[in-house]
Amino acid sequence: MKKGEEQIAADTRNTVSKPGMYRESRRDDLLGKTVMFSVAVLVVGVAAFFVYIAYRMAGSDATEGASIASIANENRTPTDAKETSKAEEAPITEKKIEDASFKKDSVAISVLNGGAPKGSAAIIADILKSDGFSSTTTGNSSGDYSGLVVYRKEGNEEAAEAVRKTLSVKYPSVSVKAADLKNSETSVTPVVVVFGK
Repeated sequence: MKKGEEQIAADTRNTVSKPGMYRESRRDDLLGKTVMFSVAVLVVGVAAFFVYIAYRMAGSDATEGASIASIANENRTPTDAKETSKAEEAPITEKKIEDASFKKDSVAISVLNGGAPKGSAAIIADILKSDGFSSTTTGNSSGDYSGLVVYRKEGNEEAAEAVRKTLSVKYPSVSVKAADLKNSETSVTPVVVVFGK
């Protein structure tokens, strides 16, 4: 073979091999991109799974910090609604609490934090429990209130006054009001104490 023919043959080999190399390079790039995409989808899927698990776990604990009114409304019966609609603004009768016709440990009391510093509802509940009101629960209100108010359903005037008397030792400005018909939070239990701003 002559020198010129050898050069042409070499050029032909290079020309033929270069497109093949180009195809292999593109195939490798495509494979790399596919693997990277698959890994990204897997990472996003795993992250979404953990977010879902965290959401589910938080949802099961949501009732701990939930408003007592929202929890009570989920389990509300038609008779509770009738009791709420019958509540009227009636004056508290002046009777001695010692002659009360109720037992402190049988009165259901809800203590709501209505804008007071964190932990205030627990402090109020501890005061009530130490005085014998053992059926006391705590929670947060859905809105802000002002002052310390004892709300009562109709027929619970004596119990509300006993709660007021217990709390007035530490909080002299506590007041008693009839449950507000327009605000179900004030009537989730026979007596509701709301500690506002």
